[in-house]
Amino acid sequence: MLAGTSAAGRIDGLRMIAEKAADDPRGRVALFDRRDHDPSRRVRKYASDLLASKFDENKDGPPGLDQIAWVFQPASRAADKWFAKLDTQNAARRQDALSMMNEEAADDPRTLPVLLDRLERDPSPRVREDAASLLAARARDQPVLQALRDAASQDEDLQVRWAARYAIRLATSKDT
Repeated sequence: MLAGTSAAGRIDGLRMIAEKAADDPRGRVALFDRRDHDPSRRVRKYASDLLASKFDENKDGPPGLDQIAWVFQPASRAADKWFAKLDTQNAARRQDALSMMNEEAADDPRTLPVLLDRLERDPSPRVREDAASLLAARARDQPVLQALRDAASQDEDLQVRWAARYAIRLATSKDT
C-alpha cells in the first residue's frame, strides 16, 4: 500500500502499520521513510503525527516541484513567466501564478498537472485552496474529481476541504 500512487492508499497503509505492527521495527522504518520521502505533504504529515514528531513546514513541507519540474522548461509561450513563478517559497507568488495560468494558459498542457500537483503537495493551505477552486471547472474529468475528493476528505486545512467540496458540488450540480 505504501508504494501505491494514491495518497489516500498510502495513508491507509500507514494507519494499518500503526495499528497492527506498532512493535515491529520495520513499521517505524516505514513511518520514517514516508515522513521523509513521500511526495504527498499529507502523507508526510500523517507519518509525522504517527511518530509523534512535530511537522515543520519549513523542513518537511517544501513546494516539492521536483516531480513536475518539466513545467519550468520554456515552451516559447507567453505563459512561461507564470510557470516560472511557481519555483518560489513565497505562497502569494504561487497563488498569483496559479490564477494567471488558469486565466491566460488554460489550454496549455502544463496547467492541469500543475493545478493537481499544487492541490496535493503545496505546503500553503491558501495555495491548495486556490488550486481546488480553480479545478472546479474541470471537475467532470475523473482524475480531477478524484483529486478533489481526496482533498475534501483528507486535507488538514478546513478551508481547503470546503473549497474541494464546493468544486465537487458545482460539478455534480451541472449533471442534474
